[in-house]
Amino acid sequence: HDRSEHELTAVKAKLETPDGRAHLTCLGLLDETETEENVIISGCCYRALLQSLKKMFQAFTSLSMNNAVGAPPSGCVEPAKLELPGQPQLLQESHLETLRSERIVVRDGALPAEVIQAAAKEVRAMVSQGLLTSDKDDVCNPGTQSADLVLWDDVQVQELGKQRPALLQCIRALEQTPSVLSKALGVELRVPHRILLASYPKGSQYRRHFDSYGGRDNPRLITVLLYLSWQPETGGALRTFAPNAESATRETEGEFYKDIEPCAGRVVAFMAQEVEHQVMPSDGERYALTLWIWDVRKDDIGR
Repeated sequence: HDRSEHELTAVKAKLETPDGRAHLTCLGLLDETETEENVIISGCCYRALLQSLKKMFQAFTSLSMNNAVGAPPSGCVEPAKLELPGQPQLLQESHLETLRSERIVVRDGALPAEVIQAAAKEVRAMVSQGLLTSDKDDVCNPGTQSADLVLWDDVQVQELGKQRPALLQCIRALEQTPSVLSKALGVELRVPHRILLASYPKGSQYRRHFDSYGGRDNPRLITVLLYLSWQPETGGALRTFAPNAESATRETEGEFYKDIEPCAGRVVAFMAQEVEHQVMPSDGERYALTLWIWDVRKDDIGR
């Protein structure tokens, strides 16, 4: 209750200034197409409150999942336990050096094209079967379809390997990155043993955000993405507001940003608490796997 009340107070303060209103519009909370100001303000407060409650619900649901029967302690595993001999390394030393200095890195061609194409075909079948779901009330991530792939359940993993072997191969490659990143960055990490599969169909986007706000709302420290399917005419670029302005390629309203195309087979890794980003509106098929790697320090609810 206190958290929601605090966020509503912050929203009402932003409604008092043009810059604040522009920021709320960017977040999808403010819709000024209505003619009456009281309706505009009420709608904005309602969406902000709904978003706050949903975030808290998701956090406590995540906590329950982490404590599920059969799950590893806190739902996480140590990076070393995910290491498998013979698996490809998605990030080499040069990429790790870039991540250290720029806080974000991009690599292409880390996995064979035929593996990526086969995984995309498997995801396409999942989408057609309705195995990915969306939240029609999500103002931050409207239109996106997703599925949490639980990896600590051996039965589910075996089934995944039988039905979608190429997708599992991509996941196993992603699982090798936490150990490499822990050593390269000199940080202690833990890995929630599940990966997010997301589809951005026509009309979907993800508004500007950080994946973690100082580690308070969740313990995410590093985000690793693997894109599986995309075409240039689709749009849906990953727009990043990099901490290092020298790495940015464009400027708008005095602010630097860089658009990264979600090319099939491309890996993007960035510091979750430092790189603000958004997914630009998508106009077609765009598939991605996301692995969030956690700090060992817990967030405000003890995850």
